[in-house]
Amino acid sequence: MMKIYLFITGKTIDNGIETNDQLKTRLFCMDKKKCILICDDDADILNLFKYILEPKGFEVIGYERTEKIFSNLSVIEPDIIFIDLNMAGFGGENAVMLLNENNKFSAIPKILFSGNEEIEEISKKINATGFLKKPFDFKKFDTILQLYLN
Repeated sequence: MMKIYLFITGKTIDNGIETNDQLKTRLFCMDKKKCILICDDDADILNLFKYILEPKGFEVIGYERTEKIFSNLSVIEPDIIFIDLNMAGFGGENAVMLLNENNKFSAIPKILFSGNEEIEEISKKINATGFLKKPFDFKKFDTILQLYLN
């Protein structure tokens, strides 16, 4: 499926204007790449996901705050969402629950990740599609991608 994104304005909910990199990432996307949304307040984790996934042909969009998911989700239309459990603001747990309550977004696979020992139980409790435990097992990560993106 071809996705075309056109942003007329760079305004975000962060009371500012998107950085040039963010705007370039989403200004015009005319390809058949699968879109992966990553939400983690650790910039190193976001960069790691991009470093691993972009060379494999995925479009990767990273947010450091869960609130950004809701302001851009209907435009981005990700094929899968990875959300860190422990984040400032909403937090990953609340974000997954809110996404599941919205009929438009409930079918998008939502993978919760954390170093929390109870991540599997928390994921089941909030009906996340799956979970990843930190530190990441990249074989399991690849399995999740194959399962939900093919």
